[in-house]
Amino acid sequence: MRTDSALPPLASGQQVCGKWQGQCWSVRRTLGEGTTGRVYLASSAGNSVAIKVCPRSADAALEWSILTGVHPQGGPLLFPTPLWIDDGPPVAPFFYAMEVVTGQPLADTWQTAAGSLRQGIVQQIGAGLHHLHQQGYIFGDFKPENILVDLGPPLQVRFVDVGGVTSCGRSVRQFTPQFDRAFWGLGSRRAEPTYDIAAFAITLLILETGSPPSEIYAQRPEQRRLWLTRQKACLSQSLAQTVGQGLAGSVSNAEKFTALCTRAMTGLSGVQGMSRSPQATALPPQRRPFMAKDWTEWLMWLSLVAVVSVTVVAWVTIG
Repeated sequence: MRTDSALPPLASGQQVCGKWQGQCWSVRRTLGEGTTGRVYLASSAGNSVAIKVCPRSADAALEWSILTGVHPQGGPLLFPTPLWIDDGPPVAPFFYAMEVVTGQPLADTWQTAAGSLRQGIVQQIGAGLHHLHQQGYIFGDFKPENILVDLGPPLQVRFVDVGGVTSCGRSVRQFTPQFDRAFWGLGSRRAEPTYDIAAFAITLLILETGSPPSEIYAQRPEQRRLWLTRQKACLSQSLAQTVGQGLAGSVSNAEKFTALCTRAMTGLSGVQGMSRSPQATALPPQRRPFMAKDWTEWLMWLSLVAVVSVTVVAWVTIG
């Protein structure tokens, strides 16, 4: 979702100076933006950080609290490591700095990843969601742009943008319509594991079959679901069933959903790896083995030979 911030975007080379840290950082480029502000890549003395600039202090403080709250204590490294929070008026009234996460957006890496690599990506996403859910949060704004993949080796999947991270039981703070189950009429925006799992299922469907048409935003939820049904028909039968379970909310554990996905992906070949192909499923014509003829067929041929023999003998006798 785009930002409605009144703050003008920072230009390359512009300085952000922290009031309390006393350090200045030079903006290099914009990394992303959301409803609560923009994220910039900045550098100082050869070091690089990601800086989230927010127009409101409440947004910066809340996201900083979430970022430090979900920082792992022995678990997987999911979101960027928080570094410090500061004020930088007038260009950056409220901002916090965090680790620069390397990698490419999920959608970019998915198109070139082989089947086994895709399974690894799905497994790491599922493990990350499960760990987040165990901490009492959901991702909320789950979408390919907020998932970065570093192919390595080793393969590493990271989450970015805590703007949508919400404590379980509350209303989702931030979401993107096409990955929001309520947009499709598949449930509420209550923060619970099934909300993320539904977004995960929609993401897999879109990665494999393409994004929905723009006119879908003007349709009613029941009309939108027809598009989901058509797109599921493009997947393998097992994956379509798994995606359907995720959309329906019948799987509430991210690890279980991930296991179902990877099982459905196992044995599927090709770069696309998960789409059903008529050429792949059609069986070649098979020649019937000679010994497969049953006794009735043999009897038919023996009878025919006997009739021909009798006829020949009769003609010889008459002649």
